[in-house]
Amino acid sequence: MNQKLDSFPLIDEQTIVQILNELNINVEMSDLRQPTFEKVKYIFSGFYEYLNLEEPHKIIMKNQAEINHVFRCSTQDTHSLSLPLITFFRQMKRILNSCDVSDFRLQDLTSPSRKRLQIQISALFNYNNFMESMKQNINDNLVENKNQKNNFEFLQRSAAQKREELLNLQEEDNILEPMLAELTTNINIQISNLHMNLQNYDTAIQRITGIQTQISNLEFNNKQLDIANNKLSVSIENLRLRRYNPENLDQLKMEIARFEREISQQTKNQQDIADKINDLDTTEINLAQLYQELQNFSEQTEKLRNLTQSQKSTLEIVEQQKDANQGLKQEKMQIDQELDQNQQLFTFYKSLQQNQNNDLKNDYLQKMEDKEKLQKIIDDISNELQQHKFELENVNENLEECRKTHQFRSTKLVEQINELIKTWVVQADEMDRIMAGK
Repeated sequence: MNQKLDSFPLIDEQTIVQILNELNINVEMSDLRQPTFEKVKYIFSGFYEYLNLEEPHKIIMKNQAEINHVFRCSTQDTHSLSLPLITFFRQMKRILNSCDVSDFRLQDLTSPSRKRLQIQISALFNYNNFMESMKQNINDNLVENKNQKNNFEFLQRSAAQKREELLNLQEEDNILEPMLAELTTNINIQISNLHMNLQNYDTAIQRITGIQTQISNLEFNNKQLDIANNKLSVSIENLRLRRYNPENLDQLKMEIARFEREISQQTKNQQDIADKINDLDTTEINLAQLYQELQNFSEQTEKLRNLTQSQKSTLEIVEQQKDANQGLKQEKMQIDQELDQNQQLFTFYKSLQQNQNNDLKNDYLQKMEDKEKLQKIIDDISNELQQHKFELENVNENLEECRKTHQFRSTKLVEQINELIKTWVVQADEMDRIMAGK
C-alpha cells in the first residue's frame, strides 16, 4: 500500500472535510474518524456526478433480464438488498482501480477503517482532479485541433490558389514564349536588313570613289581644253595684230589649218564630255557630281562662246583683207560655216545644259529627300531594335523573378503543410492514446 501511495498525494482529514463540503457532500470530522457503512456509502455516492457513474438501481433496471435469469423468483427477494450493494461495490472497485487503489474490498464498505477511507478519498480526489485536468487539456486540444484544422484547410485553399496561379503563370509563359521567339526573329531580320543597308552604303561609297576618279579625268580634259582655247586665242590675237597681207598667205593657211585642228580637238573634247555625262550613274551622289560637271561644262561653253566672238572678230579682219587675197575669201566661208556649226552646237549644249540642270536639280533634291527618309527609317529601326532588346531583357528578368518567387512559395507551402500534417498526426495519436487509457 505504501508503494501505491506514491502515485498520488495523501490529503489530511481536515482538507477532505472541507473539499467534501464544497462538493455538497455534508460530512464532519467524526464521520472520517469513525466511519460507518451508511456514511461511507453516502460519501462515495456523492462522487457519482463528478465521476459520471450510474446509480446502482439504474444498473439493476438495465440488467433486470439477466438478474431474473440468474435468480429464481422465490429467492430474488432475498437479494433485494445485496444486489444494490454488490453493484455499488463493483462500481467503486472499478473506479478505485483506475485511481491506483487495487485492494478495495467489500469490507471497506461494510466495515470501513479510518486510514483506508482517507487513502481512498484522497485517490478519488486525485483522480477527479486528474480527470478535470484531462478534460480541460482535451478541450484545449480540441480547440487547438479545430484551429489547426481551420489553418490546414486555409493552407489547402491557399495551396490550391497558388497552384492555380502557377498554372496561370505557366499558361502565360506558354503564350509569351512564341511571342518572344517571334520578337527575336523580327529583331534578327531587322539586324540583317541593317547589315545589308550598311553593305549598300559601302558599295555606294565605292561608286562615289569611281565617280570622283572620272571627275578628276574630266577636270584634266577641261584643263587641256583651256590650254587649247588659250592657244587659239593667242593665234587669233596674232592674226589681228599682224594684219595678214597676201605675202603671208601660206602662213595664214597654216594658222587656219591649225585653228581647224584645235576646233576639231575642242569638239572632240566636248563630245567626250557629253559621253561622260551620259555614262554617269543616276544615283543620288552621282547626280550631285554630274550637276557639278555640268556647271563646269557651262563655264567651258561660255569660254567657247567668247572664243566664237573672237573668231568673228578674226573673220572681220580677214574680210577687210579679202580684196588683197581672193583665196582668203574661201577660207572665210569655211570659217563662217564652222562658226555657224559652233553656234548651233553652243545653242544645243546650252539648251541641253539648261534641261539637264533642271532635271538634275529635281533629281538631286528628290534623292536627298529619299536619303533623309532612308536615314530616318534606319534610325527608327535602330531605336526600335534597342527598345525591343530592352523590353526582351525586362520580360526575361520578370519571368525569372516570377519563377523564383513561385518556386519559393511552393516549397514553403509544402514545408508548412508537411509540418502541419506531422503536428496533426502526433496530436491524433496522443488523443487515441488518452481515449484508449480512459
